[in-house]
Amino acid sequence: MKFFSYLASILLVMVLSIQIAYQYFAPEISDFLIPSQNIYSQDIAEVLWVELGEMGDIRMDPTSPIGVVFSMARSVLTNNDGLEFSAGFNLSSKSSRHFLYDKPNYRGHLYGVVSAIWISNHWTTEQTIATTVDNASFRLEKKATFEDAAAAYFRKSSNQLTTNEIVTLITIMAGPSVFDPFCRTDKFMRRANAIQSQLIKNWPDKYAGYVFNRPEIIQPKGSPCSER
Repeated sequence: MKFFSYLASILLVMVLSIQIAYQYFAPEISDFLIPSQNIYSQDIAEVLWVELGEMGDIRMDPTSPIGVVFSMARSVLTNNDGLEFSAGFNLSSKSSRHFLYDKPNYRGHLYGVVSAIWISNHWTTEQTIATTVDNASFRLEKKATFEDAAAAYFRKSSNQLTTNEIVTLITIMAGPSVFDPFCRTDKFMRRANAIQSQLIKNWPDKYAGYVFNRPEIIQPKGSPCSER
């Protein structure tokens, strides 16, 4: 009984903290949270969706401070290793982290949560997907759009990419140094194969029989190491 009273107290403090932060910071943060206007293919959206641990139909369910805290509590009470937020929250969280990365005054977990909540209530799914992939490093010399990455690694536009090439770029985006296809080949392949498995699991009719094969990748200028 004491455990549940203690847990309830913690949850109440968390809800109030996030709610106050949301009311205070959201108007300020929203001034520069401008979504990308690019439109990307369904294939790109699907690969990004499963890489972020989302499952089911691609959608953005609006959430709130209390919704975020309850999701955390549910994961604790069910001994779930992963946090099960509302659909699309992992996506809005990733988008907010990418957006706030080069804004030192807004770094910190609380800013990220507030931004993710705001995005889930104000952006469309397409805008959130585009903003996520258009504000990543992709192991290039500077933050780049997905179009920039497609050109750098494959000399193509994004709508010309094959599934293997899309998986490659999303894998690099997940951890530009950890999953570098030139420096960390083994880790890169494990991550790409995990994405392959999730694509098959989430959309079996479309991806049944799909096997990731590493495509021919152009080593961008400034890449820290060579293919071995």
